[in-house]
Amino acid sequence: MKIITTNHGLQHRFSIENQVKMIANAGFDGIDFSDVLVENAITDSSYKQYAELLNKLADDYGIKYYQTHAPIINTLLREHSMDFAVDRIKRSIEFASLIGAEIAVIHPIKYSEFATDPEFVYEENMNYIS
Repeated sequence: MKIITTNHGLQHRFSIENQVKMIANAGFDGIDFSDVLVENAITDSSYKQYAELLNKLADDYGIKYYQTHAPIINTLLREHSMDFAVDRIKRSIEFASLIGAEIAVIHPIKYSEFATDPEFVYEENMNYIS
C-alpha cells in the first residue's frame, strides 16, 4: 500500500519546492498533485518546463506523483466556452503524463444552481464527457 497526500492548500503558502520537501519528509510515498498554478500554466508552453521541475523535485526527494486533478470545469465554464474548457482538460491530462502520474481525476460538471433540474446537468455532462 502507498500512502499519499494532496498538496492542495499548500500552494498559496509554500513554494513547490517546499511542498514536495514537506510531504516527503513527513513520510508520504507520493503526492496527489493538485496545483492551481498549473491551471494557468497549461495554456502556454511553460507547463513542460514546470513538469521538468516537478520531476527533478520528485527525484531529489524520492517521491512520486500518483495522481493529478484536472481544472474544475465549472470554474472554467463561468468565464469560457466549452471548447476552451475541454482544451484545458486535455492539456492537464498531458501534464499528468509528463510528471508520471498514472491517474488524472476529472470532475464532472455540477451546477448547484440547477439542483432542481438533474436532467439538464446529466445532458451537460454527457456533452462534456463526449
